[in-house]
Amino acid sequence: DANRAKNRRVELEVEKFAFYRHINYGIASDYLNDEALKTLDEAISYYKSNGGKTIEFNGYTDITGAISFNKALSRRRAEGAKLYMVGRGVPAENIKYQFFGTKDPVSPNNTEETRRFNRRVEVLIK
Repeated sequence: DANRAKNRRVELEVEKFAFYRHINYGIASDYLNDEALKTLDEAISYYKSNGGKTIEFNGYTDITGAISFNKALSRRRAEGAKLYMVGRGVPAENIKYQFFGTKDPVSPNNTEETRRFNRRVEVLIK
């Protein structure tokens, strides 16, 4: 089954990281809400208590909107997470970010309920 294989691939990828969380966003938004800030604060605590490892942010969108808009939005989401952490004392050189637009959905994009999971930034610490 394709979904089962994809889920296993995701599980294997997550196992490479000591810290893995995700931040979800509203439609066409890069706003960091209270829940997102809490997740980023947890990442900062983990980072500081574990010797300052590399942090990675991967930005994504759902399929609504133009491809160019989604690519830029996924970039703003990942950059926003980085800027928050830099503002809290994490050295910028220890943070990497990538942005993928609509690539690699974690949920089907066929309903609003499932699309919301694809509007995300993955927070990864090795």
